[in-house]
Amino acid sequence: MPCLAMRGTAGEGMLLHPHGYKAGSKGGMFHTTTPGTVTGPLQRFERLLWALSIACASVGVFWLPWCFPSATPALSESYSLGFNNRFAILSLAVAIAAATGARLVSLKSSRAIEWLARRPGFLPSWHAARTEYVILGVCTFLWTQVIWAWSTYVVDPAFADARGAIYAIDLLALGRVPYRDFVFNYGAAHIYLPYWISCAFEGSVSFERAYWVFLVLCNVAGFLSVFAFLRALRIRRASRALALGLALGSWAIFQTSSAGTSVRFLSVPLGVVVLHAALQNSIAPLAQACVIGAAVSCGVVFYCLALSPEMGIAAGVAISAYAFGQAMLQKQARVAASCVAGIIVAVAATLLVFPEYLLTVVAFAGGFGNLPIYPNLQNVLVVAVSLFVFSSLIASAFRHPADPRSPVALGLAAGGGLLLVGAFGRADPAHVFVNGMVPLLMMFAVTARCGPLVRRVWPAVYVVVEIVLLQIAHWWTFYGAVSTAIQLRRFYDANPQV
Repeated sequence: MPCLAMRGTAGEGMLLHPHGYKAGSKGGMFHTTTPGTVTGPLQRFERLLWALSIACASVGVFWLPWCFPSATPALSESYSLGFNNRFAILSLAVAIAAATGARLVSLKSSRAIEWLARRPGFLPSWHAARTEYVILGVCTFLWTQVIWAWSTYVVDPAFADARGAIYAIDLLALGRVPYRDFVFNYGAAHIYLPYWISCAFEGSVSFERAYWVFLVLCNVAGFLSVFAFLRALRIRRASRALALGLALGSWAIFQTSSAGTSVRFLSVPLGVVVLHAALQNSIAPLAQACVIGAAVSCGVVFYCLALSPEMGIAAGVAISAYAFGQAMLQKQARVAASCVAGIIVAVAATLLVFPEYLLTVVAFAGGFGNLPIYPNLQNVLVVAVSLFVFSSLIASAFRHPADPRSPVALGLAAGGGLLLVGAFGRADPAHVFVNGMVPLLMMFAVTARCGPLVRRVWPAVYVVVEIVLLQIAHWWTFYGAVSTAIQLRRFYDANPQV
C-alpha cells in the first residue's frame, strides 16, 4: 500500500498511511497528519459519507418510500397507502454502509470491538452473578405462571396467535405434511414438538395443553437466551443486572405464540457467539477445530431453521460473515471453510425433509401484511441505534483484524442487520422490537463505557420506548381478544349447563 513521507524530527523520516496512522504500528492510530495533503480530503470525504448516511437513514427511510410506491400488488396497508417498504430497507442498508465507510476513513480509532467479551461466560458461578440469577429466576417464574394461568382460564385454548399452531398440529395428526399440504409460516419445531409431547403421554395431554406447555418452555429458553447473550457483552456487573431486568421486562408482553418468544429472535446472535466460544475454548489441533466449527455451525443453522425460515437464513448469513472474518482477518481459511460446510449441510438436510420450507419467506417478501414506516419514537430509535451499532462493529473489525473478536463483530452485524428486514418489512411495534433486539441490547454495552449521565439516559429511554409504549401498542391490538375471552369464561361460569 503506498505511503506518504512525513517530516519528523531533524534527520528523521516517518511513513504515514493515507488514513493517517503510522505504517507498521501495532494496530494503533497515529494522529499526526500532513496538513493539506491527507487530512483535508479525507475529512471532506468522511463528512460526505456521514451526510449520505444521515440522509438515507432519515429521508430515505421515512419520506422517499412514499414517492416510489411498490408496483407489486400485496395484501398490506403499505401497498394500499402507497408506501414502499423495500425502498426504505434498502435506504437503511445504504445508510449503514455509508456510515461504515465514514468510520473506516476517519482518523479516529473505532474500538467497538471492546463491547464484546473476550471469553464469554454463559453460565457463571452463583457468586459471580448472584443478582443476575435472582432476576432471571424471578422474572422467569412470574411470567411462566401468568402464561400457564391464562391457558387454564380461557375456554378455548386456541386463543389468538395460538390458534394457527394448534390447528396445524391437528392437521399433522391427520397425516398432513407442513409446507406441502398446508401453510405454516414458522419453523417445524413449533408444531412437531407439541405433537410429540402429546404423543409421549399417549394422548392424556391434549394437543392444546401440549402447545401451552411448549409455549412455557419457549419462554424459559428465551429468557435464558437473553441472559446468555448479555453475558457475551462487556458490561459492568451492576449495569448488566439492570440490562437483564429491563430486557426481560420488555419481553413480558402478552404473547400466545411460541414463534413470538425471545428464543426465536435471539437464536441468531446467540448462535454466533456460541460458535466463537466453541472455537476459542478449543485447544484441539487444527483438524479437530475444523470439525468443531462445522458441527457447531451446522447445529446453529439447523436450530434456527427449526424455529423459522428467516432465522435460518439470517443464521446462515451471520455465520458466513463470521467465516469471512476468520478467513480474511484471522487467516484461518480452513476453519472458515468448515463453518460454511456446516451451513450447507444444515440447509440441505432441512430442504431434503421439507422441500417447500422456504416458500413462506417468499410470500412475506412479497409485502404481505406490511405497514408503512412512520417516524414514530420506536422506529426512529431502532434506526438510529442500528446505524450506530452495526457501522461501528464492521469498522472496528476491519480496523483491528488481529483481534480474535473481529469475526464475531462481523457476524453480529450481518445477522442483526438482516433481521432488520423483518423489523421494517412488517413495521408494526412488536416486529420492530423483536427483530431489533441485537442493536437494542448492545446499546447497554455501548453506554456502559460512557459517563454516568449516558448510563442513566439509555435505560430510561429503553423503559419508555420498549416497555411502556410497547405495552400500550400491544394491548391496543389484543385488548379486544382478551376481553372477549374473559366474557366468554364468565358466561360459561354463570351457565355451567351449557
